[in-house]
Amino acid sequence: MDKLPQKIDGDVLQNSNLMVRIHKLVWNVFITPAMFKKRWELLMNDCNLQHHKWLSDMFSVRDQWVPGYFRDIPMYCLMKTTSRCESSNTLFKVYYSASHTLVQFMLCFDMKIDGQCYQQWVFEHKIDSTSPVLSTPLPIEAHAALVYTRSIFNEVQKEISKALLSCMSGRPDVVDGYEHYTVSHFEKGTAKINLSDNSVTCSCMLFTRIGYPYRHVFSAYRFGGINKIPDKYIAPRWKKDALPKKVFNIEFRYGVDNSENFKLRSEALNLAQQCGDRVQGDSVKLAWFVEQIKAIKNKIFEEVLSDPSSKNRGDVFEELVGESQPASVSFVAPQGIRNKGCGKSRRLIGPGEKAKVKSKKEKRNCKL
Repeated sequence: MDKLPQKIDGDVLQNSNLMVRIHKLVWNVFITPAMFKKRWELLMNDCNLQHHKWLSDMFSVRDQWVPGYFRDIPMYCLMKTTSRCESSNTLFKVYYSASHTLVQFMLCFDMKIDGQCYQQWVFEHKIDSTSPVLSTPLPIEAHAALVYTRSIFNEVQKEISKALLSCMSGRPDVVDGYEHYTVSHFEKGTAKINLSDNSVTCSCMLFTRIGYPYRHVFSAYRFGGINKIPDKYIAPRWKKDALPKKVFNIEFRYGVDNSENFKLRSEALNLAQQCGDRVQGDSVKLAWFVEQIKAIKNKIFEEVLSDPSSKNRGDVFEELVGESQPASVSFVAPQGIRNKGCGKSRRLIGPGEKAKVKSKKEKRNCKL
């Protein structure tokens, strides 16, 4: 698209509105390869560009750059050709430069990973402590709010609203146990539901491309009386629990203490925190949760006696950092490293050496 003004005469672009027409044709999410070929030929004939060499060359390799030719590849809309390398470069360019050593690179890497973990914690807390506002009374929207992450739910919510307000469907045709719905939107889409397992297929194939049901599917579900999204149409990468909460535990950050007691203790703390985050907006539920915790605490304190001698300094150290305290620590100062203030101080130079240093200075001739 950026090369069009360079390859095609300016008068043709302005008079025929070619730029806008090609853009709509190429990025049409509903178009099939056969339809793209037909409309491309009509557009070239209309603008008298059927013999243009550059456009003919681009059309000959259309299966390598037109999105309609990748419609059968699952989730092909998520990543373009250079997205992976650009993402990696962006990850380090703020904290890392080519002059850094390997140790500095690892420190920068750990810093960036910690930043990502912090952002993940913020998102997890937002999901656990708040509830999204529903825009329709449909039960399937409430189910989507329970399973999807907040950003994906916002997109699914838009599709559910469009299915309710913008899509119309007639009476279904039942063929071999399938209900065929013809959904009327800007372009017709045919959605087919299997009554045995609520599976659905749509002619636009947008679920294959983006990983969540589209407006045609939700419209067919609404007329079919289906109130929950089938598990097969909930991509694991878009679910709330796609990243298990246990990966935030300290043993996964340091990878040293794999004892069963430590794992159970971490799981108990995580469960209590998740419950507290979930009910923090409901004062009644929160008061009930506090009473339950107090009852469990009183029972444990009655049955398990405290033994202060069981925790020495080494045990506390190991509990905090996940590593046993070493018996001895030895280190060697690095050689050849010049930091600020590492030069020789004048007060450390001997009397004889001071005269040599002073004699090396140039004498000032100006008496003023």
